[in-house]
Amino acid sequence: MSSENFCWANTGTALLEWVLVLALVSTVMVSLGSGMMSAGPALQNRVTGVLVYQFLSTARQAAMALGTDTVITVSPTALVLKNGQTQTILTTLFTPRGTTIRSNQNLGFKANGNSKFAGTVWVETGRAQTVITVGVGFGQIRMH
Repeated sequence: MSSENFCWANTGTALLEWVLVLALVSTVMVSLGSGMMSAGPALQNRVTGVLVYQFLSTARQAAMALGTDTVITVSPTALVLKNGQTQTILTTLFTPRGTTIRSNQNLGFKANGNSKFAGTVWVETGRAQTVITVGVGFGQIRMH
């Protein structure tokens, strides 16, 4: 590899940085879960909703960076990002206590960034609710 053609974006380090940031933020969220409860369910719900939104964006970027499909499995307490072909777990986002996540189906992205499985994710904390949708085609991710 010559130094004149070297580019960090081609080495996969950007994806690795995103995965590490999400893992760190997820760990902090879980450890501060009880502290967030005192801030109010609406704030906890909104923060978790933003994290889910970022997780889905990272899943799209991972699909394009790895050149393979990615699948997001949704459970009430976590989102799991897997390589679509090998089913290897790439990263996991856990929810704080008192917050549940549900979806109408598993979500996913193709290697070109388009949605493989479009759908809706609901983040619920008490009466507060955040809705995140992944559209068909390029799969715009929207938070409502």
